[in-house]
Amino acid sequence: MRTTTLAGGSIIAEETASGGTCPAGHVCRPGPLERGSGTLTDVIVGGTGVYEGASGTLTGTVKVAVSNRYPAGTSIVKLSGTIHYDP
Repeated sequence: MRTTTLAGGSIIAEETASGGTCPAGHVCRPGPLERGSGTLTDVIVGGTGVYEGASGTLTGTVKVAVSNRYPAGTSIVKLSGTIHYDP
């Protein structure tokens, strides 16, 4: 589940990830820094406030850089699509 909080309420989506990859091949190897990517599909299942009853579908990608050695990492999520709601 992904909840996005906005002015006036929040949008709730069920998120599915697929096609995860690592530059090292089929197996992500332990190391100081791992990079990877994948495809995301979000189905809007509702919302709160002015977004109550929202619906729609978003698709996109996630790119990650995580550390197996340090408690740090980043992810960049890019989604696009249409969200329907009646404010």
